Amino acid sequence: MGRTKIVKKNATAETSEKGSEEKISAIRKEKPALIAGIRILYQGTSPKLTPRGHGNLSYELGVDDATNAAYIRIAGNESSGAYSHEWIELITVQSILAINAEGDKSLSAICMDTLFTRRSANNCGYLAAILVTEGVLKILPGKPIMLGQGSWEQLWKKIKKLEETKVSLTDHIAIAAKQRADKKAQAAANL
Repeated sequence: MGRTKIVKKNATAETSEKGSEEKISAIRKEKPALIAGIRILYQGTSPKLTPRGHGNLSYELGVDDATNAAYIRIAGNESSGAYSHEWIELITVQSILAINAEGDKSLSAICMDTLFTRRSANNCGYLAAILVTEGVLKILPGKPIMLGQGSWEQLWKKIKKLEETKVSLTDHIAIAAKQRADKKAQAAANL
């Protein structure tokens, strides 16, 4: 599957007079919920953003070796709260955050809502929590729900280093999805 190239330069080239919705629509793209061919490089955990959020989140970093595109996805939640397993291209995340934090202004996690095709009220907050763990975003003092830009440098270095090692971790989400599909097909065949 081909990758839609979206570069920060193009996303921020919009004039500042245009509304943020127009800027964001410049970097939207259609994507399938699950992308085949992503090699999982890293599996990590992250605390949630708010103190009332119990349990940690798990997440994965991956790369499509055919396109060299880097991806992130929410992989699990130790407590309640629905979320999407979609792979989200990191360059798209970087573009959306750059647009929404122009001039070092604070931003809310909801600005990442357009990244997800499957809807859950938790997707944006969970992704923001993961990006805080990775240092891409930071929680602003005295403003528990507002975020500021961190640095992408460490995350890009981490991905590059893991990519070079040829590590390939087990995709438990794909295995579980296949088992569910097989079970459903078997149940349908038995009717």
